[in-house]
Amino acid sequence: MGRRWPCTGEYRAKRRTKLKRAYLSLGGRSTVVLGDVRVPADVERMGGEIEEQLGPIDILVNNAVHALCKPFPDYTVDEWREQLAYKGLGYYLTVRQMLPRMLER
Repeated sequence: MGRRWPCTGEYRAKRRTKLKRAYLSLGGRSTVVLGDVRVPADVERMGGEIEEQLGPIDILVNNAVHALCKPFPDYTVDEWREQLAYKGLGYYLTVRQMLPRMLER
């Protein structure tokens, strides 16, 4: 089946094009699926779109990030909560959605 490179996230159009081009340069097929890993419906939809476009998911690299470009002591409480949502809730929702699909095979 060859290499397949899905990428998910909330990217601007220019960034999506660059990402897809970079993945395609590695060989194989690629797709970029937009969504928010903090939203269960988005994670479910993204998994479905990836499998529809590229086939079954065999390996999950769960590395969602929403970086703030300022020193940690300058984060507000709301900004820190947002970081926790991306890294904690986002990782959990992604594994919860993708793992059963992967274990079926």
